[in-house]
Amino acid sequence: MKKMKTFLAILLCATLIILPTACSTTDSEPADDAATEPAQEMPKAALVLNGPISDLEWGGLAFEGMMRIQDEYGAEVSYAENVSQSDLEDSLRTYAEAGYDLVFGHGAQFVDPVNAVASEYPDTQFCVINGWVVEDNITNVAVAQNEQGYLMGVAAALLTETGTVGIIGGMEIPPITAAVEAFSVGAKSIDPDITVLSSMVGDFVDAHKAKEFTFAMIDNGTDVMATVAGPAGLGLIEACDERGAMVVGASLIHFEIAPKTVVINALTEVPDLYTFIYEELVGGSLEQTIYTLGIKEDVVHFSDLNENFSEAIKQEDLDAVIASVKSGDITF
Repeated sequence: MKKMKTFLAILLCATLIILPTACSTTDSEPADDAATEPAQEMPKAALVLNGPISDLEWGGLAFEGMMRIQDEYGAEVSYAENVSQSDLEDSLRTYAEAGYDLVFGHGAQFVDPVNAVASEYPDTQFCVINGWVVEDNITNVAVAQNEQGYLMGVAAALLTETGTVGIIGGMEIPPITAAVEAFSVGAKSIDPDITVLSSMVGDFVDAHKAKEFTFAMIDNGTDVMATVAGPAGLGLIEACDERGAMVVGASLIHFEIAPKTVVINALTEVPDLYTFIYEELVGGSLEQTIYTLGIKEDVVHFSDLNENFSEAIKQEDLDAVIASVKSGDITF
C-alpha cells in the first residue's frame, strides 16, 4: 500500500517564508539563450491555514501538498499558518493583492471568507479544501471522507469482540458528519446487529473532551474506537491506551503515539488534492465545481496493518473491501 511521506524531512528542507515572501525554484541556465524558448512561468500558489503546519496531520498534510507543487512544478509558493478566523479574509486578500494565481483555503471554515473575497479578485483562482461554494473563480476539492468513515467502520466491525464500536468527530461540518455517518454504514455492512456509538467534540482541539467521551463509550461496552477529530482525537487514543480498547486511526502518526493500541489507519492523501488542483489549473481544465477524490483515486486507503495485531484482523479482508469499492461492487 502506498505510504504517506513523513513530515520531518519536509520541515527540515523547507525554505518557504511566511507572507508575503514566497519560495521559488530556479531553472538551470540554458546552454544557448538565443536558441532556447523562455521557460514557461508557472502559476504562483499560496496557502492559508488557521492551524499550524507542524501538527503532523491536517496542517502538515497541506504543507506537504504545497511543497509538492513547488518541487514538481518549480512553482513559487507561500503560506500563512495559525491565521485566526477573523483574519482569514485579510490573509486571502493579501495573497490576491500580491499576484498569486491560485490561493488555497485549507478547510470548510474558509467557505465564507473565500466567498466574501473572491469577487474582488476575478483574476485569482481560489480553492477551498472540503468546500462547497461554486462561483466564477472558486473551486473546491475534497477527500471523500464518507469513504474514509466507511473503511473505519468496516475495520472496527472486523475487530470488535463486544459488538459495540464508536467514533468521535470534531466539528459538525459536512465532511466530518459524512465520515461519522458512513462509519455506521461500514460497520453494519459487516454486522447488521452491531451497536455504533458516536459523539462530536465541537472543535478539533479539545483532546480532554474527546478523552472523556471515549471513556464514556468504553464504559458502555465499546472495545474499538475511531477518530475523525484531528488533534482532539489524540485524547481518544490516550483513553483507549489507558483502558485497553483498540483504535482505528486516521494518520500514520497514530501508530507512533500508541503502537499497542492503534490497529490500522484509514488514511487520506490530502497532498494529492493540492497537486490535482494545480495540475488542472496548469492544464487549463480547472472547473468551478466540487471535485471529490476517494478510494478509486487512491486518495483514501488503508495503511498497512500494525504487526502487533496481525492475528486480530486479516489484511486480505481489508484489501477485498478496497477492491470491491474500486470495481463498483460496493457503493454507498
